[in-house]
Amino acid sequence: MHFVDKVYSDPQLDPGGDVPKCEDGKCEYTFSASAAYQGERMALARVHVDAASGVVMYEPNDGKDKRWAPDAYAAYLAGSEKAIEAALAIPEVKHYCAALEKRGTRCLSWIDESSDVPCPDAPDLLHECLWTVYLGENQQTHSVRFATLAIVPQKWAVIGASTMECEIMPLAAFKKYMRAITNRPSQLPKCSAR
Repeated sequence: MHFVDKVYSDPQLDPGGDVPKCEDGKCEYTFSASAAYQGERMALARVHVDAASGVVMYEPNDGKDKRWAPDAYAAYLAGSEKAIEAALAIPEVKHYCAALEKRGTRCLSWIDESSDVPCPDAPDLLHECLWTVYLGENQQTHSVRFATLAIVPQKWAVIGASTMECEIMPLAAFKKYMRAITNRPSQLPKCSAR
């Protein structure tokens, strides 16, 4: 979607790089990049290699301090794209983001939380298996969250959302809420009970 910015979607990988740090047969390679936003240099990711076992683990610089096997990380990225696509496909979200763009602001999205816990057929809105997608307004110096959507992984179905003002609510209530704030932005609607 043209009106949604992806976080860190265009870092410029720095050529060369630092030598790996190695100790006791284990090496850590750091890949640095210059961020697209302000050109500051930052660690993009680390690759950990165990010389004895040959195990390679990937650690993205995303603040979660999680190491991934390469195949597992590729599966996570594919799932992330599907979860974000599901969130952005909601007509009320599309409409809200389009309205923001007319005012010179853009929507911003990323995976807030993911889970390896299997989901039952019909998880409740607070089940630990759900993934969450952050949706925000991309201001010049910061972002402001307008919703966090709850997604059922593997089905990639949105089942609920919370907003700045409201706790988690079913998808139908969230849609009604978004229509109200888009059509009458000066009047905040009441939050729906779960």
